[in-house]
Amino acid sequence: MLCMLTCSSAALADGSDYHEAVPARPTPRWLTLPIEYGHAAAWTRGGGGPAYRFTGSLLPGLVFGPLTLQAALQAVYRNPEWDAGIGGRVSVKVLDLVSGFVPLRVLVESSHHPIHPGGYVAGGGSVGLGGLLYLAAMYGHDTDRPTQYFAVRLGVDLLSLWDPVGAILRDVPAADIGRPASPCDTLGPRY
Repeated sequence: MLCMLTCSSAALADGSDYHEAVPARPTPRWLTLPIEYGHAAAWTRGGGGPAYRFTGSLLPGLVFGPLTLQAALQAVYRNPEWDAGIGGRVSVKVLDLVSGFVPLRVLVESSHHPIHPGGYVAGGGSVGLGGLLYLAAMYGHDTDRPTQYFAVRLGVDLLSLWDPVGAILRDVPAADIGRPASPCDTLGPRY
């Protein structure tokens, strides 16, 4: 009786006959809309210590495989004044860590400040959790004054909030688990 139960098809059901209907993604994979919040310490040549900087950004963009092109719409505080920022960012995914869960990117960003004419150029890297959120570290230089800065920014993709688990697993390679071998496979056909 035990042998019949172990070798029956119901006992060995692996779920391969069940096919779940998966709805279409609400947003395409090639579209991204992160918001970013960051702080920086800036040093002016001849100055007496670091000055505080803040950047809040909306970064709509397009994803072309490992390459991402984004516009940068920013609110910028450069001690002692507020400004806006209009520019762009280019980032390239160079490595997937932890089986694709943690992408490592290299990025370059440039922005123009229209209120107090000037801007900055910055570059650095980011590490994230799939396509959901990331932490970026950047080194930059102002174009209108002799100031250099180091910034840390935290970003979250607003479009990924519809499916956060899917955004985390987006770059994880899919693998078929398959049915494990059973001792009943050698006993003949299953009933």
